[in-house]
Amino acid sequence: VRNYLAFGTPLPASVLGQARIYDYVDTFNYQASPTWDGLLARGWQALSLQRLEALLHNGRVFLLSTFPWGLLALPGVWLLRREWALSLPFVYGLLLFLVTAVVFPVSTVSGTFYHSLGAVVPLLALSAVHAVQWAGRHLGRARLLARPLLVGVLAGLVVLAGAQTILTLPAIAERHRAEGEQFGAVAAWLAQHAAPGSVIMTSQPYTLNYASGYPAVVLPGNESPDAAWEAAQRYGAQFLVVTQTFGNYPDILQDPDPRFRLLDSINGAEIYAIGRGQP
Repeated sequence: VRNYLAFGTPLPASVLGQARIYDYVDTFNYQASPTWDGLLARGWQALSLQRLEALLHNGRVFLLSTFPWGLLALPGVWLLRREWALSLPFVYGLLLFLVTAVVFPVSTVSGTFYHSLGAVVPLLALSAVHAVQWAGRHLGRARLLARPLLVGVLAGLVVLAGAQTILTLPAIAERHRAEGEQFGAVAAWLAQHAAPGSVIMTSQPYTLNYASGYPAVVLPGNESPDAAWEAAQRYGAQFLVVTQTFGNYPDILQDPDPRFRLLDSINGAEIYAIGRGQP
């Protein structure tokens, strides 16, 4: 009901609508929704390259999300191919990998496959364990070789998992610190200058809402300031907060526009006052 009253529809954008998108930021267009004609006008080479990149992205997500044991799952899946009880999950995992990349490449590289992969991780873990068990059973005939080999594999997995944690945690911590400082500073600015309940248009509405408590709507970043201004009037947005490069923004506002008056720049975020009335 709330979605219908606020946006005129009870549901988010249609699934087919996601298939028509060439650029992630087009998802948030206000004046003109992406069309099939616009997508096809990109040309088959660009569309093919986009899907190839999505397939490579899915491969990277699989390897990184299941590192270091994920590669063991691949022979395990092959060894379990005759287990009919697992055939449906196997088919689902394969379709998830291929269909998300080929039909919904933009959504895929924006997080759809990453968030969906968890549905097949138990199956992948089972396959990896089966591969190790199969290797142990067949190497068991050479007992002098089997035990050191299996111990070496397990030790290697533990070392690789530990190395991944040590190498990635500093970057994750730095990003968390930087975004915490940025959104904390923006939230403090809004608390001083914006009335409670003021609507904020922004490039990152979920994070800004979480950090500040102010209701937020997304900036139609690939459209002109006309579209942003119309959307702001529709939803009563009083401030525009651009926290990162988002489509045409903030570069498009380097040319002065009386409807968007720059008020402050804080920790890499630009804050504008949105004018009211007629354009």
